This record gives sequence, C-alpha cells and structure tokens, in this order.
Amino acid sequence: MKRTCWGDTKYRDGAHSMDSDMSSAGGDDNGTCSFFCNSHDGGGGRASNQSISYSAMQLSIPDAAPSSMALVSSSSISRASSATSSQNNQLATNISPHSILAREMNNLSLNERESVYEDIHGVREPPKLSPPQIEKALQKMERLVKKSPHNSAYNKAAFLSPKYCKSIHALFLRTDDYKPKLAAKRLVSHFEKKLQLFGPDCLGRPIVWSDLDEDAIKSLEHGYFHYFPTYTDNIGRTIGFSICSHIWPDASAMQHTRATWYAMMSCIERNEIVQRRGMCAILFFPGCTIQKFYQFLRMYTAKLGFTKALPFRISVAHLCVEYDVQFPSVLARMLQETSADIRMRSRIHYGSPLECIHQLGNFGIAIGEQLPMDTDGNIQRDLLMKRLQEMKESDENMAREQREELVEKYGAEEASKMHIYARDRDVVMGRGAPFQSHPGTVAMMQRVENTRAEHDGAGLYEKKYIAKRVVQEILDSGSLFLQRTGDGLWKEVDPSKAHEKVAQGVPKSSKEQLVD
Repeated sequence: MKRTCWGDTKYRDGAHSMDSDMSSAGGDDNGTCSFFCNSHDGGGGRASNQSISYSAMQLSIPDAAPSSMALVSSSSISRASSATSSQNNQLATNISPHSILAREMNNLSLNERESVYEDIHGVREPPKLSPPQIEKALQKMERLVKKSPHNSAYNKAAFLSPKYCKSIHALFLRTDDYKPKLAAKRLVSHFEKKLQLFGPDCLGRPIVWSDLDEDAIKSLEHGYFHYFPTYTDNIGRTIGFSICSHIWPDASAMQHTRATWYAMMSCIERNEIVQRRGMCAILFFPGCTIQKFYQFLRMYTAKLGFTKALPFRISVAHLCVEYDVQFPSVLARMLQETSADIRMRSRIHYGSPLECIHQLGNFGIAIGEQLPMDTDGNIQRDLLMKRLQEMKESDENMAREQREELVEKYGAEEASKMHIYARDRDVVMGRGAPFQSHPGTVAMMQRVENTRAEHDGAGLYEKKYIAKRVVQEILDSGSLFLQRTGDGLWKEVDPSKAHEKVAQGVPKSSKEQLVD
C-alpha cells in the first residue's frame, strides 16, 4: 500500500520526515524524476534500496516507516551534529543536500530546468555552426580576450608560444556552445590558473607527466582521479572517475589540483566529444570516514576556482556515499561550496559500492571491467597503472610527433635549433616591450651591467672577450638565445649574433636601453 501526496509535501512518521519537491533529485526524459532512499525491512535487517519516482505533480511514498533515508530531515541532521566535532558544528546542518538541490531547481525557469535534465541524461544536442559562423565567433572571442583587464597571463603565453595558444581557442568555444563572451572569460581564467599552478615556463605548452612532482604523481597512482578513454556512458560521454577516499595524505591541495589538471587536460585536449557534450563525473566515497570526508572537502574547496578555467563542462556529477548520519551535513556544505551549474547537475546515491553501481545504471552508466574499482570499493591497481603508463607514453608520442614535423619542414640540422616555445630564462631577441621585459633578457642586461666597471678600462680585444664570456655564462646556465620566426616558432641564433647582442649593451650608459 502507498500513500500519495501532491505538490510540495512533508511526510512524517515518528521522528522521520521527508521534504519533497517535484525537482528534488532529477529525472528521466519523459519528465519523471526519481531519488533513492534506504529503508530497513520490517525485521530490522539491513537497509535496502528503494526507488521513489514522481511525475509533474504526483509523489508516491512507501507506507513503511524508513529508519534511514537519502533525504535526511533537519531534526535528524541536527541530532547528528551534536555528536560530531566542533568543525562539524560549523556546517549548515539544518539543510539536507537534497533540499539544496530542490531549492536550486525550483529557482529555474521551465526551459532552464529542462536544459539541466537534458544534460544529466545526455540528450542535449550541442549547437552546430557552419565554418564561417565558427570563424566569426573565434574572431569575436579573440577581440574580447584582448580587451580583458585580466589577460596578462594569456598575453605572456601568446608571446611564448603563439602557435599553441591559437590551437586551443576552438576548445573553449566548443565548451561554451560557441558563445564568445563566455569562452573568452574561460580562456583568460585558464591561463591565470595555469600560471599559478605550474609557473611561466608551462604557459605556452600542454602540461605533461614530467611537470608533476612526486606527490602529485602519488595522487594519481592512489586513484584519486582518472578518466579512461574507452569508458563512457550509454550515449558516449567520457566518464571522469574519482575514488575520493584514496587521497595521497602527503600531497597538498595544490599538488592534488596539479594532478587533476593534468589528468583532465590529457582527456580534454584529445577528445572533442568532451568539449561538446561535457563529462560525466562519478565521485565514489567507499569506506570513507568522516575525517577522510573532511580532508576531501578541504581539498575540494581549495581547487573550486579551477573548475571554470578548464575547457570542459560537467554534464552530471554522481556522488556515491556509504550512508552515515554525519555525511549529509558534509555533503550539504560541499554542495553549497560548488558552483550553481554543477550543483544543479549533481545527484547523490547512498549505499554500498555495489548498491550505488546499480543506481548509476538508471542513468545509463553500466559499470564494467573498465572501471578501476571492484564492487567492494577496492581499486584495481593493474588497470590503473596501465592507464598511467598510457598517459606517459601519449606525452612522449606527442613530443616525438612535434619533432618529426619540424624535421620534415626544416630538415634535421635546422630542426635541431627550432623550439615551439620560449622559456622564462631564455634571452629573446627582438624589438618592443615584450622582448625587452622578458625575464631572460632582463637577466642578460643585468649581467652586462655587472661588467661595466671591468669594461671601462678595457681595449677592443678585451671588450670582445668580456662579451664572449657573458654569452658563455648564459649558455652554461641552461638559457638559450632565441629569435622569433615567421611561423611563430623560436630559433637558436648563431654564437656570433649572441655576442653582438651582448656587445651592444656594454658600451652604453646604465640609463640607456641595453637591448634593441
């Protein structure tokens, strides 16, 4: 027997309550929404999964009195909060995570809500533009980037490697449905965050395995976050998979973020489907204690700013949690910290790993051998390590292909002097502020200035020797003398030209320009 309620309702049975709303937990393509709750059987046995579904106005609720539910009442969370640490007491424990989702969905218009559901279930079709329309959108995006007050990191990247920067513009346009204003904002933010994470030398190129330090690599090896190219949902969206309880404890939030950035960009840059349709994110918390949950929450909060800096969208985020009376308050805090577009597309599943896997099947996600986790929540090390090896080999293949392209275009001897990007420590030769203010060029000017007293009393032969010595010191430090080519690459200059560059600065006053 079932009780049937209409519209916004509250069902009470003893100490248990359930706040419901027609948008509380998502739905399927015909407008029917569903959420899951755990309820004990009549004999007080193990909790079992029940599916409660409702259409536009009708909500059906089991007559049995549940003892533990996915929609946790305010009073239940408040009682749990009194038994937790002082840190837990600071959370907004009077709000359940599903109430947050329901409130978020209720604030949307009908069209906006429909768009969210289409994203969740993968039926949203990305816009299709003709080549002239795409070119027009690209040009408008580039104009907006130039006008942005926060484009300093982008400008630096474009100076170091104009070819690379140009090549990724389309990624950002696809991500934001060819809306130039949104794409320009995301592109500028991308290089700002990339500069913070990896420094200036990585701005003008893709991040590769060798850019990660030991703890960032350990974060990947522990299975914190991964994607598998062949592992998709039923409509072909790539799945990003994270076992949040497998956090490498010695890594900082910054190192975890670097590892996640690398793994995600490795997927995005080579996968146009992710750029167009977004990613299906699955966050598993198998055997996660409340302490582990707090550790993840701190790390998650620290890297939230990077979500809008990557050329991808999260179409749906599934949070799979083994239920604990303390967890809803932490989940509520996590959702409140999350951006609204991801929060609306989040779905929470309570139960064991196997129970959550069955629930994911209702969203077109069939967990098979390609998932690096078994039904008990244990990581499959062999599959994980194989994927990491593939990522390293992919980076090596990319570097080899770039070198082969240069050899084919310039010949082996000339290609050995060509570079796709300049580094901060390199001396770049050319006219204008970007060249003169480049850190490597400024450092060379300082070296020249330090020889001024020695140079004043020297003859012509000694002056040439001083210039050659400065050049050799710069080369010995690992820096190069580079000159921009017509196709946006950099070429090492002959030693004689480098000597001339240094010699030009020696006789001049310290107040004069040292570099042409």
